[in-house]
Amino acid sequence: MSAPLAALEGVTLRFAPAGGGPEVTPLVDVDLAVAAGESVAVVGPSGAGKTTLLHVLGGLLPPTSGVVRFDGRDLSTLDERALAALRNERIGFVFQQHHLLPQCTVLENLLVPTLVRHRRTPAALVDRARELLARVGLSERADHRPGELSGGECQRVAVARALVLDPDMLLADEPTGALDGENAEHLADLLVELNVERRVALVTVTHWPGLAARMRRRLALRDGALRPADGVGAGGP
Repeated sequence: MSAPLAALEGVTLRFAPAGGGPEVTPLVDVDLAVAAGESVAVVGPSGAGKTTLLHVLGGLLPPTSGVVRFDGRDLSTLDERALAALRNERIGFVFQQHHLLPQCTVLENLLVPTLVRHRRTPAALVDRARELLARVGLSERADHRPGELSGGECQRVAVARALVLDPDMLLADEPTGALDGENAEHLADLLVELNVERRVALVTVTHWPGLAARMRRRLALRDGALRPADGVGAGGP
């Protein structure tokens, strides 16, 4: 059996809340292996640590103990520059907050990850960005700024930006949370299509059963533990 693309091995995370209070332990001895081209949904109650799990898996947050691997490499052995390059080139992030640059157009926001040197020409990168805008239904918004978009449109821009460099893994935190029913269905379909077409490993945190049901594997995070999820069915976003 081939090694997983990304993995958590016995990962525990503890931290003290910024406002004081008792120590919080959102992850307790968590094991997770994500294969290339796999799709995984993580569900669970609000505050369970699902977003934290994505941040640890993507190398944004180091665990208190345990090992995080990507393509066989222990992320704790990488310096900040190497870790930043890995995240930029091979991992796409879709955050709940869009983190779009307000002074830039939609097209310019998509191109932000490409500012680091890449093999592809600027023209090829622009073509890729415009292709993705078309796929999320925002071609006519390319020259608009985020302040001129709805929350749902900003979320679709964020998804397109995460995909512009063709990452090996996409980590999506409530990607359909700001979308109405029709747009949520379209975006869920797009994520599945990209997962299949480009073998992008997809790990998504969601409260929407309709998105979770599209993933090949469904896990539930509760009380710091990750287990197979039961009873995930269709429903509204």
